[in-house]
Amino acid sequence: AMSASDLKVLMIGPGSGGSGGSKHKYLQQKGIACEIINLPEPTAGDLESKEKGMEMLTQRLQSGNDLPDVIIGSSRGGKYIGELLSRKIWKKPMLLISAMGTRLCCESNTENIPLLFCHGTQDGTNPIHRVRMDIEQCNTAKLIEFDADHSLRILVEDDLLAGIIRQCYDMQFEEVKAPVAKKPSRPAMGALFAQIHKKGD
Repeated sequence: AMSASDLKVLMIGPGSGGSGGSKHKYLQQKGIACEIINLPEPTAGDLESKEKGMEMLTQRLQSGNDLPDVIIGSSRGGKYIGELLSRKIWKKPMLLISAMGTRLCCESNTENIPLLFCHGTQDGTNPIHRVRMDIEQCNTAKLIEFDADHSLRILVEDDLLAGIIRQCYDMQFEEVKAPVAKKPSRPAMGALFAQIHKKGD
């Protein structure tokens, strides 16, 4: 089996902390090839910037060379992943960290593309209850919950991110389960896949 260091990662710039950020530094230390694509901020209502960003992202992904194994969208970078899915531009696994735009990601994912969401139960930007509801809409989405806020620093601090990238990549080899018939009696609490990570576990 390949280790995470054999994987190529493309990290969407806005929301990721950029090239000086802790995620990028961590991945470099781990020997994981990580390219950051600096796109315009996907500000709500600013369609022009988002379109420009999508043009740049599409060009990069259709260039045919050195294509990523996993694309990472963090925070507002999640909006770009939603656009990739709704425009059917990319079919490989994607990792969403404290993502915004989770609803578009899940509703647009009609082609069973593996999506792995890491989200804090104390996230104030996109509350966990909304993320859980979004993920129920998509049978190739998994949610890993953390006892943390929007910054989700635990991923780097507890050396979890490399393994999570690997897990995201491996999702494409799993059998797609038939959608679960929704039973009204099911508890409204967390998604099927929710795992809570607490400090000191």
